[in-house]
Amino acid sequence: YSGGNFQRPGFLEMLEDARHGLIDLILVKDLSRLGRDFVEVGRYTDVIFPSLGCRFIALNNGIDTESRNGSTDVMCFLNLFNEFYSRDTSKKVKAVKRACAESGKFMGTYPAYGYKRDPEDKHHLVIDEETAPTVRRIFAMRAAGTGFRAIAVTLNEEGVLPPGALYYQRQGRADPRNVNHKWAETTVKALIRSEVYIGNMVQGKTGTLSYKSRKLINKPEEEWIRVEGTHEPIISREVWDTVV
Repeated sequence: YSGGNFQRPGFLEMLEDARHGLIDLILVKDLSRLGRDFVEVGRYTDVIFPSLGCRFIALNNGIDTESRNGSTDVMCFLNLFNEFYSRDTSKKVKAVKRACAESGKFMGTYPAYGYKRDPEDKHHLVIDEETAPTVRRIFAMRAAGTGFRAIAVTLNEEGVLPPGALYYQRQGRADPRNVNHKWAETTVKALIRSEVYIGNMVQGKTGTLSYKSRKLINKPEEEWIRVEGTHEPIISREVWDTVV
């Protein structure tokens, strides 16, 4: 087993097999591969696995729950060390990402609609000539007094794919999201209010609760990382100021 996330489908499937008596041995290369959460790892190795009648072995650490040589006595210390290592690694990774964002590098997963990654530099955005005209049109309609909802309706009537649907179409993949593949008022509003279209990079709007949780939370605006003039704008500052 190679894990670390106790809610992974593969891990949960393994537990179900153990409950039904299909397996009686759980083997990992290293204790850290089971997980790096001190409390959770201890709960599984000391309570859950034994209750399921499963023997647990961590090869590199010489740990075997059926051995009487005292190998399990060090598990709590190893688990604690693994958690400290995970926390330290998380801090270092976040520090590097923040430094890159502060220097104006694009650190996101998906470029904003109207842009694409520079083939020569994945941290730099260049204008996507296929979708940029739609962005300019959206701003023009808004500048002319058209409401957000009316803009969305117009785009949908003309069959213009929204950002998410277009991404999956370009990837040649089916969209796994349970959405209607239509422009929404909120999508148009978020697009028009984004500084990316005047050449500014605003990142760090969200973050995780802690190194143990992947749940995203919204950060206060004063913690956002904002760098001006990082890429070519699609919209002039004058137009952007008019519609925002």
